[in-house]
Formats: sequence, C-alpha cells, structure tokens
Amino acid sequence: MDIPSISVVIPIYNGEKTLVSCLTSILTQTIEANEIICVDNNSSDCTKDIIFKFAHDNQKIKYVFEKLKSRGAARNAGIGAAKGNIIAGLDADCIAKDDWLENITRPIIDDDETIVMGSESDPVGNFWTREIQKDNESFAFANLDPSGKHVNFFDSKDFAAKAELLRKIEFNPEIENCEDYEFKLRLDGLARIRFEPAAIVAHLHRDNIGSVVKTFFGRGWWIAKIVSHNKKLIKAQDKVAESVSLSNMLLFVPWVMLRLVINGPKRWFYLVITQASWRAGIITYWLLGDNLPGRPWWEQLLFKIKIGDFEWGRLRFTIYNRLNRCYKTFQLPPSVLEFVALKTAQVPVKKISVVIATYNRLDALKKYVLDGLRRQRISEAEFEIIIIDNNSSDGTWQYLKTIESPRLIIAQEMTRGASAARNKGIELASGQIIAFLDDDCLPDENWLSRMYGYFSQSDYSFGQGAIFDHAYETVLNYLSSDDPGDKFYSQFYEGNLSFRSAVFNFVSFNRQMIYGKEGYDLISQIEYFLPGFKYFFDPLPIDHYRSPAYYRKSNSSELTEKEQKNERKFYWLWQINMAIRRRNTKILSPYFTASYLLKEILFFAAEIFFLPSDLGMLVKTKIIIFQQLASLRRQFLAFSSDNPRPFRIT
Repeated sequence: MDIPSISVVIPIYNGEKTLVSCLTSILTQTIEANEIICVDNNSSDCTKDIIFKFAHDNQKIKYVFEKLKSRGAARNAGIGAAKGNIIAGLDADCIAKDDWLENITRPIIDDDETIVMGSESDPVGNFWTREIQKDNESFAFANLDPSGKHVNFFDSKDFAAKAELLRKIEFNPEIENCEDYEFKLRLDGLARIRFEPAAIVAHLHRDNIGSVVKTFFGRGWWIAKIVSHNKKLIKAQDKVAESVSLSNMLLFVPWVMLRLVINGPKRWFYLVITQASWRAGIITYWLLGDNLPGRPWWEQLLFKIKIGDFEWGRLRFTIYNRLNRCYKTFQLPPSVLEFVALKTAQVPVKKISVVIATYNRLDALKKYVLDGLRRQRISEAEFEIIIIDNNSSDGTWQYLKTIESPRLIIAQEMTRGASAARNKGIELASGQIIAFLDDDCLPDENWLSRMYGYFSQSDYSFGQGAIFDHAYETVLNYLSSDDPGDKFYSQFYEGNLSFRSAVFNFVSFNRQMIYGKEGYDLISQIEYFLPGFKYFFDPLPIDHYRSPAYYRKSNSSELTEKEQKNERKFYWLWQINMAIRRRNTKILSPYFTASYLLKEILFFAAEIFFLPSDLGMLVKTKIIIFQQLASLRRQFLAFSSDNPRPFRIT
C-alpha cells in the first residue's frame, strides 16, 4: 500500500471521566498518528473542554461535533473527517497500551490485511469487570477460525482498517448500540477480520450491578432489532443471532440450574444477572417492536390499557392528583413564613447585578446585550454585568477575556443548561437586585432605571418585563400585577426578570432543568416560601431577536424532537417538585426527616410513571428539596434562639 498515514478516531459521549487517560495513552505511542479526531457525540459534560485543552497543546488533535446521538453516527463523522489511508478506532473508555497503534496497524501495512481487531485487558479487577473480561476473552477465542488469525465477530472498541473500506461500508447511524454487529453482517464477503492479540487496550468495563443490567438489557434489545431487520444477511452458526431465538428462551431455566452446578455460586450469579437482562431486552423487543426508545416497555404496555373513558396517560395524572389532593392547601408554619419575609424585606437599592447566561451566541451577545448595557442611563457604580459562558465553542470565552471593564465579571459553567449558569451568576452577584437578561435581547437605555424605581418605591420580591419578539413582531407577554396565577404562568418568560437578591437565600434555579420550565419551577418555589409575595410587571418591552439556539430548529420557536421530549420531562419534574414541597411543610417537627423519607418513598412508586427513564433525576430532586427545607429549618432555629420573640416554634 501507499506510505501509511494513520488517523485515530475516538467517538465520545460524556467521557470526561476517562477521556484524559485515553488521549494521554494515544499521545505516548511507539509510533505517532498523523491526526487524532475526537468526535463529541452531543456530550453534556466537560468533554469538549477537555478536547480543546489537549488540542491547544497538540495540533494533531481535532474536534468534530456530531449532534445525532449514536455510536454509528459518531464513528462516521470521524471517518468522514479523517485524512489518513488507515483509520484506527478507539473508544473513549479505553486506555491504549504504548505499542497498541503499532500492533493494530502492522497487519495492514505488512500483510495487506483490510481490517484488524485488537484485544483488551481489565484495569479495574472487581467482581463484575473480571467476569465480563472472562466472557469477552472466551467469546473471542471461540470465534477464531482454524488458522487462529481471523475471527467471526467484530468489536469496534479498538480496531484499524483501510480508510477505503470504512468509507465504502460505514456504520449505521440509526443504531445506538451493537452497531459493530450490524457492521459485521454487511462486512461478510468483503473482508475477513484479522485478530491481533498483541494490540491491547485497558477497557473500563461496567463495574456495578446497575450498569451491568442496563448495558445487557440494551444490548439484548438492539441485537433483537438488528437480527429482525437483517435476516437475509445472517449466516448459519451465527452465535449472536442464535441467542435471539425462542428455543434459547425456553432453555434458560434448565441452563441456569446446570450453570449453578458447573460454575459455582459467584460465576452463576453473574451469569444469571447478565443473561436474564439480555433476554429481557430481547423479549421486550418482541413485545413492542421498534417503539422502545420513546418510553420504557412496561409503560408502553400500560398506555394500551383503557379503563372506561380514561386512557393510561390521563389516568396516571388523575391518580397522582388525587393522592396529593389533601396536601394542596398546606403551607409552612406562620412563624417560618414570617422569618422568610423578614429576611427578604425591602432594603435600599445601591446596585443591580445583571446576569446573562450565554451559549454559542457571541454575535448576538456583542450586537444586542453588551451594546444595550453600555447605553444604560445610570452610573457605572450602580450596576455590574455578570456573564456566564455555558461552555460555548464559538469563541465566546476567549472574547470575554479581552474586555477590560471594572463592572464586568465573567465565569464559565461547564454543567449544561441555563439554570446552572444562572445559579453561578447568583453566587457571584453583589447587588441588592439581581436581573436576568437573555443573551439575544436588547434592553432600552432606561431599562435599569425603571428597575431601580420599582424596587426602591415598594417591597416587590421580583418583577417581570415585557418582551417584544422581532421574529413574530409581537409582545410575548401581556401581564399586570393583578393577573391570576394561571395566566401568570402562561405569560411567564425568563428573558427579562429581576429579583431581590435575598430571595435566593431560600430558592434557586433547578439545575436539572436543562431547558423548559426552569422559570416556572423558580416561581413555584417563591410561592411556597413567600406566599404573600408582591411582583411588578414593566409594560415597556425590551427587544428580543430570536437567535439560533441549541434547543430550537434554526431561529424558529420549534424545538428539536429530542428537546420536545425533554420539555415534557421537565414539565413533570416541575409538577413533582411542587407536590414534594406541599407534602413536607411541617419542617419544625422533630420527626421531619423521618416523615419526609417515608412520604417520598411511598410516593416514589407513583412518580416513576412521570420520569420512567430518569429515576436518578427523581431521586436527586427529592434529595435537593430535602436539603433546601433542612437548610431553612436550621436557619430558622438559629434565628429563633437568638430572637425568642415573636419567633416561637409553632
């Protein structure tokens, strides 16, 4: 072949825990790659920041973004960007041995092989990783051909291939898991897969029972789908396809009993967990077909149930409301509410902190926000500007660092979402008033002057201003301070808000709400802690220029399909958060902690139907709210011990 040039492609999704080790191992190989292409598969952690830091020090590292979340799409994006005539693929949870690249490419260079697969080791060594490693090794050697050089399966965690082959076949971008098995089905007849046991990577296997169950269930579902859609490509004695059969399911119970005798209790336990999870995934596909990704299988079955006029979707909401009906009128003890009101009472306004959370809108930030704030008709000493870069990739952070202004504070927030970024801004704010402005809004020159007037003349807890949207040529929110609650929520927009900073001693934006309803959730917290709050509405609108957004299609208001699902999820999280707080108002009871735990465990069974795929989110929100209420309890008890009257524990 021609003089070899090697491109290493690493697909990454939320790989911040392993990516540093992975990249470091590639940069210390016995032979150097011509380029290292890191494909960010729509990560929400610090993946992009890590790649940029490595790329700053090494020009061979290139960043590629792939929005469609699937391993196949990410690999294809890397292959498309690669310039080498040999492409080596490595997963982000693998650490390559220092001679891996040399060994994985040698059969292509010396023996003119087309595609080569490497081997793996277990760097963790706990019960689960050891058993997985044992399974992988036995499967690899069981699939060797008589020559001992080629295998009848393909694992894409570490491989190398001629670029022309990968560009001819490509991976299937519609397959999120087990894409290498589907790739192998289409590869048969075009090339044999060389196995190179000397090309070793340390592979960080799943290391706990929860991740093992989830992984094997997902693999079972995807393998069943691939087999179902590719029956013509499957050859006889395909061990993977054989597992997706009715006979295999029927023989599971006797197989389990036999394994207990042959393998002993520890190995038997591992096999039961993994094989039961695998088969559960397969059976789920048989029952529901291709519908699994939208909702979990058990909820899809329930949605087919109809009881009278109630379908499951409506019935579950009705049941949940009935369960919470007795708590709807509950409120915090009067003495606690009096304490919160005292701590958030009107104080002289000396400074306003303007917080702007921004993500990949540098042009709008310069053209609208910064220009509008420069023209404000109040002195520089009376306000500060706090800009939080939410891990942008368009040069926002680099630009902000060039601005020299004593009133400008800049910071980065790597956790994805406006809520996390706004909370960061709240932490940095020093003003008595905190105003929130969207990064594609243009405030008029009297915006802050009016805000000063409202908060100085009355004891408002917060205020909202009108927003004129230039895309639709209309004011988005018509409101007055006398509007009822339902209309208030329907006309609520987060792009032009202001609060007394003391309010944030008790409330905060919910950082789990990445997009949608985070403002509603904040206001429902204020209703809980300050039920008698006063707010104003500024009818003079600021201008909103609807810039392209990560969550919207182009510059329209239409959300991407993924974010439509997320918005529904965050709506239910908001509803659950309100219900949790209403159920737990007796924070001064000596049994508050036990009462909270008991109630939330009992309601957990009902609430998993609203967040079925996000049980971690549900548990976390219960912990966050408990910490919030426990903090209020501590603050009140400390204050009442120093001020025994009129603050009595009631």
